[in-house]
Amino acid sequence: MSKSRIAKFNRQDPEIRRHGPKRRKTIIHETMLEVLRSEFMDEWRSSQEIAELVNMSVSKYWSPVTSNVVASRMPRYIIPCKLDTRTKFEASGRRYWRKIK
Repeated sequence: MSKSRIAKFNRQDPEIRRHGPKRRKTIIHETMLEVLRSEFMDEWRSSQEIAELVNMSVSKYWSPVTSNVVASRMPRYIIPCKLDTRTKFEASGRRYWRKIK
């Protein structure tokens, strides 16, 4: 260590404050948890309807969240958010989710 720097540099604790905006994946995760735990999910909802609500929290400079992104992330939210799933119209393969009452 040089004589000009005797004290060790203290980094900021990333749990308290981090420079810059949150990562896109983090924002999508937090927003999806809010949407899936809200009253919006009392009815059967498609991936497209969920994606529209999630996009309201995503910056307009980032690419929008699509229904494919929502559908690929849904399995990790089924148990924590207590969701029920079903497939309407077997030929189309569209999946719908709602909260278990």
